[in-house]
Amino acid sequence: MINDKEKKMIQRYCIYPKIAVIALIFSFIQCALIVPLEMIDDLVFHNKGFEPTGMFTALGFVVVYVVIFCFCALAPKFGMRGKK
Repeated sequence: MINDKEKKMIQRYCIYPKIAVIALIFSFIQCALIVPLEMIDDLVFHNKGFEPTGMFTALGFVVVYVVIFCFCALAPKFGMRGKK
């Protein structure tokens, strides 16, 4: 029989791939959102120059999503290596 600790570990390792896929999808969505938002900024607010602060913020979120993806994709592989 498996105890509660092993049961929680199995549940965690089963949900990590789902979180990894969602984080990867969000990173692509975040990259796609910066272009229309920059276009709206140019059209509505009549800013002629490029403001990199929005892009840097979006890239910061993308980095966070990629780190979450890497952790959730690799944790089950390396975590279950020694525990059988």
